[in-house]
Amino acid sequence: MEKENNMKTLNKILVIAGLLLITLNVNAHEGEKHDEGMNHEKPGVEKTITGQMIDMACYFKHDSKGPDHKQCARECAQKGLPMAILSDDGKIYQIMGSGHDELKTVNTAFLDYVEEKVTVIGQVYEKNGTNIIVISKIKKAS
Repeated sequence: MEKENNMKTLNKILVIAGLLLITLNVNAHEGEKHDEGMNHEKPGVEKTITGQMIDMACYFKHDSKGPDHKQCARECAQKGLPMAILSDDGKIYQIMGSGHDELKTVNTAFLDYVEEKVTVIGQVYEKNGTNIIVISKIKKAS
């Protein structure tokens, strides 16, 4: 009987401790937002890159790119599939938005440049052989 009472007391203590930890965690993050307005990313390295804007899915799966692929790439971009810059030196820089922007929304700004040669300026992030870029300026390259 005493052992059973001790177990009940221990369970109550564990429940209270768990609730306390949850409360502390919630309070620690009070006021933080993880929506479009929240941007807590570290700054990348600003770079200027020249290359072709590609549709990553078709490029990787079918080796499709160029003028004949333009309409397909636009449709893929509109669906929110990842777009990238295939630089003149052969590196791929996936286009990302700032913060937690959806790719479908990000891609909208670049539809006129799909499968075109462009020069972009943006914040580049490199990790484990992968490159992403948040573009701040874009123009068609000559």
